[in-house]
Amino acid sequence: MTRHIQRAATAAFLILAACACPDAQMASADLATYEWFAPQMRAYLEADAQLDAAAKATHLRALDAWGERVMHAAKATGVR
Repeated sequence: MTRHIQRAATAAFLILAACACPDAQMASADLATYEWFAPQMRAYLEADAQLDAAAKATHLRALDAWGERVMHAAKATGVR
């Protein structure tokens, strides 16, 4: 299942990185995606018995970094 997490995270990051200068519409879409996806992914990662503590920490840091980028873009464009 870790491979699915990596593919989903990679796809999300590539989609979100497509626009270097986010406008309000892109920032709003990114925020909506993050707010929908992040809680589910966090719960999944925390419950995945196949991941050791280091792997969980790595994935959770990536999720948090994505959230920080999304929130920064949302604030910079006035979305939030």
